[in-house]
Amino acid sequence: LEAARDRPNLTIIGQATVDKVLFDGRKAIGVLAIVAGQVRKFEAPLVIVSAGAIHSPVILQRSGIGPAALLKRKDIEVLADLPVGEGFFDHPYCRIELKLKPGFKATDLDARHTNCCVRMSSGVPGAERDDILYVAMNHGGIGVESDSAQFGEAMVNLILMEAKSRGTVQLRSANPFDQPLVEENMLDDPMDLQRMRIAYRHLGEIARQAPIQAIAERVLLGDSDLPLSWLETASDEEVDNFLLAQSSDAQHGIGGCCMGRPGEAVVDPECRVYGLEGLRVIDASIMPLDCQANTNLTSIMIGEKMADSLRRST
Repeated sequence: LEAARDRPNLTIIGQATVDKVLFDGRKAIGVLAIVAGQVRKFEAPLVIVSAGAIHSPVILQRSGIGPAALLKRKDIEVLADLPVGEGFFDHPYCRIELKLKPGFKATDLDARHTNCCVRMSSGVPGAERDDILYVAMNHGGIGVESDSAQFGEAMVNLILMEAKSRGTVQLRSANPFDQPLVEENMLDDPMDLQRMRIAYRHLGEIARQAPIQAIAERVLLGDSDLPLSWLETASDEEVDNFLLAQSSDAQHGIGGCCMGRPGEAVVDPECRVYGLEGLRVIDASIMPLDCQANTNLTSIMIGEKMADSLRRST
């Protein structure tokens, strides 16, 4: 952004919350926003919604674009009955926590945050290759012991790629300051849970190896007080229940304004919202499938591709 800040055709407005897209009939003509507490209208021949997988869906829903039943329950007039907010998902992850020994704790800002990433295949029939990612990280801060109760902690994350489970993003009300209701529905698909269990048991085997034992005073499972040895005797059902309680998201949320065929999706291959004019969604929310990686680069390429397409069409 800094490189583009001084461009004459760019205006950056802070303290702004977009309420909804404005329409003349079925053509988008601008947006309504609250800027520093004041309601303002911004008009434009083309409106691009790029608020991410959490907020792009609810901006559309507040604008009357989304599942008709949901909008009617929120007393919002339906402009386009589309599956907005559906197909949302994130990469599930669960971790093993390392309480590091003196001499192995991060002590300055130059210490690496992410130290190692390793891919593995779960081997489950029907699963993609390299569907498991292990990430070793420092995450307990820097400095001295008294600075933080978490000082000196590290972890090895297990992140599931190609997750099959899907969730939803829905507006709570027509108030733009009400945070969305996000139901990730994580590990709902039996294959997701099976692959996580296999990979977490394998992670336990890794953590029992001498190099990790040499740097860690203690090794715990996730946010629990369970020792590493618990994994050796726990049943599959017990591990599944542990994963359902301990797993979180990798903050790689995508979907909710998915690209696809007419009648099944929200946007077409040019990111245009079906059934409307002058409105596009360009961000991670258009992704209907997992990119089997951190979603950052894919999101950047979506923006670059569409920027090039828009330049060529204007």
